[in-house]
This record gives sequence, C-alpha cells and structure tokens, in this order.
Amino acid sequence: SQVMFKFLRKVEEDPDGGKALPAEGGGQIAMFALKSGGKKDVVAYDDVADIPEHDELLTASGHPSFAVPEVQHQQVAAVRQGHAALLLATDEFSRSVEYLSLRQRLRSKFADVREAIATPTVLLSLYSQTASHGKHVDRRDDEDPLSRELFQTQVEKGIRARCTDIHIVIMEDAPTAVVLHRIDGLICLADRIPQVHALAAVGVAFNKLADKGTRSDGTFIPGRHQYAKIPVVVDGDSYNLRFQSLAVAGGLRVVLRTLETSKSKNSDAKTFEQLGYSRDQCRQLHNGSRRTKGGIFIAGPTGSGKSTTLKTMMMSSPTRHRRIQLTVEDPVEYKIFGAGQVSLQRSAKDEGDADMNAAMRAILRCDPDELMVGEIKDPEMAELLEGFILSGHKSLTSVHTTSAFEIVTRLASKKLKVSRDAMEARNFLTLLIYQNLVPVLCTKCRIPASQASEEQFPSSTRQALRDIFKVNPDCMFVTNECGCEKCSFKGTIGQTVVAEVVAPDDDMRMRFGSGQYAAAEKKWRRSRKAAFDEEDCTGKTALEHGIYKACVGMIDPVVLESFTEPFESYQVVESSKE
Repeated sequence: SQVMFKFLRKVEEDPDGGKALPAEGGGQIAMFALKSGGKKDVVAYDDVADIPEHDELLTASGHPSFAVPEVQHQQVAAVRQGHAALLLATDEFSRSVEYLSLRQRLRSKFADVREAIATPTVLLSLYSQTASHGKHVDRRDDEDPLSRELFQTQVEKGIRARCTDIHIVIMEDAPTAVVLHRIDGLICLADRIPQVHALAAVGVAFNKLADKGTRSDGTFIPGRHQYAKIPVVVDGDSYNLRFQSLAVAGGLRVVLRTLETSKSKNSDAKTFEQLGYSRDQCRQLHNGSRRTKGGIFIAGPTGSGKSTTLKTMMMSSPTRHRRIQLTVEDPVEYKIFGAGQVSLQRSAKDEGDADMNAAMRAILRCDPDELMVGEIKDPEMAELLEGFILSGHKSLTSVHTTSAFEIVTRLASKKLKVSRDAMEARNFLTLLIYQNLVPVLCTKCRIPASQASEEQFPSSTRQALRDIFKVNPDCMFVTNECGCEKCSFKGTIGQTVVAEVVAPDDDMRMRFGSGQYAAAEKKWRRSRKAAFDEEDCTGKTALEHGIYKACVGMIDPVVLESFTEPFESYQVVESSKE
C-alpha cells in the first residue's frame, strides 16, 4: 500500500508520468514497484487482464523480427501498441543480457519503448491468448512446451510457499481457472490461469510427466476421476506430486499433494516432540514403539499427518535393525529406511481392495516381524490384520474416525467386523491415537488477545473459554492475517499436532469386549490430572490438548475451534479429582 501511495502521489504531481502505462480492462489496479539499479518506477502486472490493449504480440513464435525461444515465454514478452512497444519481463530476466538485446532491437524500430514487470503466469497467459487469436503464431498441434512450463511454474510457486496441496479449479463457465494453495492447513487464493491453458497443463502433466506405472488410465480424460504420481524437482529437492482429478458438475478439480522425497531431508523421521505431542503423550508413544507385538491404530482426517506419525512410530523402534519391517500402502508416500515397502496403485474406478488384500497375504508369508498397513478398508483386510496381531506380531495402521475411542467402534462395526474377543485380548490393542494438525502462529506478528477485534476473537468464544474450560483468554493470541516477512505474510508458520493418546488397560479392554465403548471413554476422560491450561494431556481429548496450546500462545483459539468443534456446545468431563 505504501508503494501504491507513492505512485498515486507521483501521478498527481506528474500526470504524464502515469498515463504512459495505463492499467486497463481487468478491474484490478496494477501494482507498482521500483526496479533495482536506480531505474524509474515501472508497472508490475500480476493479472493478464490488466495488460493494456495491444495490436500484436511481437515476441510470439514466427514473428520475423522479435520472436523469442519458447523456453523464454515465461520470462519475457513484447507487444505493439500503435507506434509504441511495451516490453514485459520478470524482474530477474529484466537484468539479463538477452533482455537488453531485445530492448535494443525494439528501440531500433519503435521510438517509444515502455517497460514493465510481469509474473511468469501473466506472460504465459499472454502467449496463450495470442495463440488462440492467431496473431503471428507458428500454429502447431503440439503445445507441450508451453503447458509444461505453466505446470512447472505453478508447482514451483506452490512448493516455495510451503504448500501441501495445490488445487486447480477449472469450470466450464469461467474464462479463468483458479489456483488455490493449502498452507498450514488453510486455503488461500494463489493465482488465476486462462481456462484452456490450465486444462492443457494438467493434461500434459498426466499424460507426459506422470510415472507410467502410476496412472489410473492411459490418457487424461477431464470427465473421469483419475490418479497418478508425478515426480518433480524444485530448487534441487525431489518431490512426488499425488495427482487426483475429480469431475464435478460444470467442470473439473485437480489436486496435487506435494510429498518431499529428497534423501537428505527424508531419511530421518521427525521426533514425536517435533510433531507436537505433549511429554506424557511422547512417553506413551515411545513405549508403544518399543513393544514387539500388538496393534497401534491411528485416526484423523485427511491431511492430519497420520502417515508421518506412522513413519515416526516405525523408525522409533529401538530393535528395528534386528526385525523385518514390511509395509503395504496405497501408495507409498514416505520412504522408511530399512523397511520393505509395497506400493499399490488402483484405478479410481476400482472400488474393491483385492490387490491390497492379495499383497497382505503375500507379505504375511514373508516372515515379517512388523507390518504397517496404510489403512484398513474392508472386512477381509481387518481379518488378516487381526490374525497377524493375535499370532504375536506387531502391526500399525490407520482408520478414519473422529476420536481415539471411535477407532474401537469402527473396528467392531459391520464395515470391518473385528471380533470383540480380539479387542478384549491383552495384546491386541497397544495404542489408540487420534490427531489433527492446526496452524502455528507466527511469534513475530501474532496479535495479543487484548488487541484483537470482535471479528478476530468473538466475545462468545472468549466467554466459552472462561466458563467451560476455566482458562484466561486474555493470555492468548490470534492470527495476524497480514502476516510479516518471517511467515511470508501468512500469519502462520507450520503446523502442530493436537492429539489424544490412549493406552488401553484391563478395565478398558473388558468394556470393549462387552461393547461399552462410551463408558470406557468416560472413564479415560475422568483420569485427567491437569487443568486445561497445563501441559499434561492424560485423559485429555485433542480439543483439550489444543486449549493448552492456545493458552501458551502457540495456536489461535478461533482457528482451533474451526478445526475441532464449537466451544459453546463442548461437554467437559470432570476429572475424578475435581
């Protein structure tokens, strides 16, 4: 805003200096920035709709005088506006020898050559629009280079922004596709791309860039749900993109989950402490890691870090170098050093789990000591795992539920059919874990509760914290949505676990065997030893773990509420000591 104010003041003082580079047509005001090297102020376009009306794209392929190589289409472009030329380039390219050479050639023909900064997406969109209108373009059916460049640009932008998921929303009735980023668990608008070019980019990614053995279909079909794995390299680090397309009414959504695979950064798992578990929870998790038999079950919503915790559990075993660890996953997301990992790829149309079950039967004949299964999905899989655990082996797996105790309910349901006798057995259930991930506040720009507005921290939420949890909301902090340089202007910097960890005792197992799941949970919650503003999480739910983290200023209580449930309707179970 300060840069914009300086420009508007300059235009007011010198109207001729401003009207030379108008921002037209897009409904957005072009941002202005001072180029390095002491040059005068120049326009910086971040939306192709703001590019002024022009007669032709001078640098398009096939132009006799000013065409640039396709590899430079995301770096530079020049358009003719009557008897003048407008030269656009990324800030980095504008300092290159190639840029200076192009500018000199333009000046040899045009008396007035204006300069502006543009993003790679704007430049690619400009070439795409020109190609669709047929202006000085060497028409070719193969537009792969341009589509690859756009796809790579969007992926690089997302990964550099710490994005875990890149969403590309392409709707038939919209001229532009929307690119969304999930950063620290929250969705934000990242970019807009011409619809036609966005569709071409995701098509090329699926058809040409994906590992052939991972594609659910031979070719990309917008009207079908499709899956693939795409390897990419960004800033020297390797990633796998988990490509999932979803045909929706009136369009298409493509989601790219970013999974880092660089050996230097992925060889060691994070510790439980680094993930955000409390000290008492870490003790239980380490005890579970040392066990050589029994089942460890983890639950949580999609994107809650279950795979990361499972990897940490396997790598935390002190005897893992003397044991055979095998996994069967759909597909493998993280490499686990020393473990034999079976990666399965099923068609999005395949609703069965025959391949997964066949892989599990094969693994059980390979003398494993420890087995990790990505997720239990059907009765046959549950039966195989039940037999494996009851035969004295160790297993780790995930289940989709909304709490630790609902894991038991899910296992005993008609969907999975695990016997109550098994759940009552002494060595069947070692740990029940539920976790979610919540954004961590940036300590440099977070806003103290005393300075927060009603919109940032509603009085009803403050009162619920006082009345229900008996904590002081005045000691808390909320998110600064403007952010700062430290957090890349997001207000948050990373995520932390809020969790509940249950190690079933004999009384709980007996209640599980008789179907008294709610009574078992109530007994566990009554074992709570600490107030909600104290760290000990014995008997505390994931929400209650989050309340403690809000009390110490780590997370925003309003955001915590949006990730869990409304505080006002939450029911606290009094501890046996209260």
